[in-house]
Amino acid sequence: MPAEAIRHRGQGEEDMDINCGSVIDGELTMNQMGKKIFDLMLLIASGEKSKSELLGLGDHEFVPWQIGIVG
Repeated sequence: MPAEAIRHRGQGEEDMDINCGSVIDGELTMNQMGKKIFDLMLLIASGEKSKSELLGLGDHEFVPWQIGIVG
């Protein structure tokens, strides 16, 4: 598991859209969490901003391809 995926309970939730720790804590089942994730995906695909977008994080990080000469 990548280090950035590991967070202490309650830390960093201000920039997380979904906290899947609820499954590990026994608060939600896998099916309930899956529905929560799916519902959020639909909202974001419909135009609602993610927490990263609201905070302005990653505005210049996603580059699916480099423009120009790469070497």
